[in-house]
This record gives sequence, structure tokens and C-alpha cells, in this order.
Amino acid sequence: SRTARSASVSITDNVRRALSGYEAVLLASRPLMAYFAERRLHPTLMEYPPIAGPILRAREAPAPGDPFRIAFFGGEHRRDLFVRVVFPAVERLARARPVEVVAAGIDISALAATGGVSVVRLPYEVSYGKALAELAARRVDALVHPTPPSRNNPYKNVNVVINARAIGAVPVVTNLPPYDTFGPNPPALLC
Repeated sequence: SRTARSASVSITDNVRRALSGYEAVLLASRPLMAYFAERRLHPTLMEYPPIAGPILRAREAPAPGDPFRIAFFGGEHRRDLFVRVVFPAVERLARARPVEVVAAGIDISALAATGGVSVVRLPYEVSYGKALAELAARRVDALVHPTPPSRNNPYKNVNVVINARAIGAVPVVTNLPPYDTFGPNPPALLC
């Protein structure tokens, strides 16, 4: 409709105006760069993808008797999907072996410890590096990152792969953008 089109133009113009005082705009993914370029939101666009930090823990198999540790480090906006989809799968896995869920920075009231599943809540940590170090110290085996459907997903980066690498865990992600473009040998388990 004409009203929707003019609102879109107005938003685009507002974004251009807001960015006009900057020499360049740093963007974290190529699709996001293409989006900005197509709409001519700024004349100088620079790709600035996530940068891998140090490996804090090498990947290792759990020691005999240790639980399989699954971390959730994704924020409250991913919590509902974790509770509805991932946690029931964790409970099924716990029928075969002990599982420990390490939930970083979220409310865990909906994650009731059940037979074979223990739940550890790590308090919210403002420092990204410290939060990753705490997860690495917990010897996490899998870092789950459930992604709810969103029209913004194609523009996101795959920083969860970097986080998993840093803490020595296998990344487990939703088979939606941006992860569905990994190709035939993905660096993560897609579900």
C-alpha cells in the first residue's frame, strides 16, 4: 500500500540521516552489507565480522562418570525455544546418561531438574570474555543456540561457532539462516 511504502521510505530516510554523521558503518555479515548497499543507507560500508578470541579450552571427551554438559548462552529471546524444544530433548538424553545444563544469564525457573538432569545457573556477566571463560571452566560439551524464526536472521553472523570454539564445545544450532548456509560439512550440528 502507498501508506506502507511511504512509512518504509521515511524509516530509510531516518536511518540515512542517523548514519550521516559517521565516516563509515561497520557491518557484521555480508547479507547485512548487501541490505545496506541496496538501500544506499551509507556511502562507506565496511565488513567487520566477529573475530575469534583465544581458545580457552581444548575439546575433550567427558571423563568417565562425568555428565554430558550442555550450555545455553543465548539470552532471554532464545529462552522460550530452549525450554519448549531443547530441554525436552535433554531430558530424553538423560535417560541414557547424566546431563548437566549450564544456563548462562537467564531465568531457569522453567528448567526443573529431573531424573538424570541437573541445572546450573551462571549469573549474568557483563564481560563477554569472562562469561566465555566461565563456560570453558565448566567443561561444556555442547553449546546450544536455538534460533527463533525472524526476518532478521539472514543478516546475523555466526558468532556462536566462535563461542563454541573458544570453550571447547560442539555448536548446536537451528537449521535456519544464517546457519543453513554452512554447506555440506558444517562446523556445527544443525537441528
